[in-house]
Amino acid sequence: MRAITVAMLTAIIIATGPSPSIQAAETPVLLLEIRRAQWEPADGLQKAELPGPRRRVIYLHPKTELSNADVAQAMAGQTEGGHVAIDIVFTDAGAKKFGKLTAAHLNHPVAFLIDGKVVCAPVILSKLSRQAQIFGDFEQAEAERISDGIMGRNAP
Repeated sequence: MRAITVAMLTAIIIATGPSPSIQAAETPVLLLEIRRAQWEPADGLQKAELPGPRRRVIYLHPKTELSNADVAQAMAGQTEGGHVAIDIVFTDAGAKKFGKLTAAHLNHPVAFLIDGKVVCAPVILSKLSRQAQIFGDFEQAEAERISDGIMGRNAP
């Protein structure tokens, strides 16, 4: 997978209300992991570089809090400002996990990894649940490849 450079080390994450029960994709091609992260090193944490020209370091907790199994839908989209993004909708179980994670990890980063590489690590400012939007400096085709891979729609 070619490196994804993220212009902004952030993601817009949108919480929505309850929705009908939805299921995850069965055969993901690309591995999605969402993990707690922090800026300071500590025992048991994994050092990782954030994408982008500054190459900031972040420290990842070992436990994957959410994965492909928690995603009902992933698709290429756009931010309100017109930047390419990956829109993620969680399953009911995933929304509960994401809500619990964001409530417990307020004012700290949460890392989004694709195939083991950090794509972005936004700081969580409020409890969220149903949806997430990841944006950065990637082309439409790359966002489509990643979202399709998360959902198992085609090979990368």
